[in-house]
Amino acid sequence: MRGWFNQFTRHKLSALGIPTTLEPRTEEESWSTPLISESDAEEWETWSHETRKYFLPTTGMSAYYDMRNHPDYHREKKGWDFDIVLMNPNEYEKYVKNAILEIKPDANHWIIYDSKIENLEDAIENESRLPMLSLDYREAVGGFCQEGRHRTEIMKRIGVEEIPVFVVWDIDDVCPVEEVKEI
Repeated sequence: MRGWFNQFTRHKLSALGIPTTLEPRTEEESWSTPLISESDAEEWETWSHETRKYFLPTTGMSAYYDMRNHPDYHREKKGWDFDIVLMNPNEYEKYVKNAILEIKPDANHWIIYDSKIENLEDAIENESRLPMLSLDYREAVGGFCQEGRHRTEIMKRIGVEEIPVFVVWDIDDVCPVEEVKEI
């Protein structure tokens, strides 16, 4: 099953034109795909070499892609704001734990499945890049939703210091990770 994950993931991303390995882009190549916009590519270029080595400049989720491409609409009509924040994996874990404990005090907030870790290890061994993580604090998703605890765990294990996180919140609130942005 582990091999299937990598073959499927690589095939799917390659079909979209998303670089999945550490091979450098040529000048003729572009980021123009259904999931990566020019702003995504510009954001990616500002990340450290280590962060770019492991992560794509997108979450791979169409809702977040739409926010990046139509920020004014989402801010003015939907009342949502967002930012991409680079943070330490331990900080990401802290935000997830705090948010889940606030919603469900008895929840096991950091369940890690070995099979998912093995899949990520395989992907990294094959030099695949992973989608960036997300923290979503909108009321529209029940107050909190996250994607990336397994990616966070594997980054902690291999010693990566900085991970990209797409943070979304209701515009009436303050960015829940404002203090991290200053790191």
